[in-house]
Amino acid sequence: MYTWFGCAFGREIVTLTPSTLSIRRRVFGFEPKREYNLAAIRDLRFSPVAEIPQRRSVTVFKKGDIAFDYGANTYRFGGGIDESEARSIVEDLKSRHHFSA
Repeated sequence: MYTWFGCAFGREIVTLTPSTLSIRRRVFGFEPKREYNLAAIRDLRFSPVAEIPQRRSVTVFKKGDIAFDYGANTYRFGGGIDESEARSIVEDLKSRHHFSA
């Protein structure tokens, strides 16, 4: 249920400090927070959601999230964001810190 409430009423707050990237998901005052060591983050990128067009005449907008590799796992945030906005956020984060490729 937390996931559903998070999608419907939540807010995601991303903070970049000199040593960490933190992601908080605020839902009705509850704010679980995850912190990631910047030195261990690799391949910060836009990650599109697979698209299955219903009809050829319909324009499908690319949506997805922002992803990065951390250890053996891939973490994601910004779910449902459109591609141009996600790429803008990724470039902004990369302008503030050099993430490994």
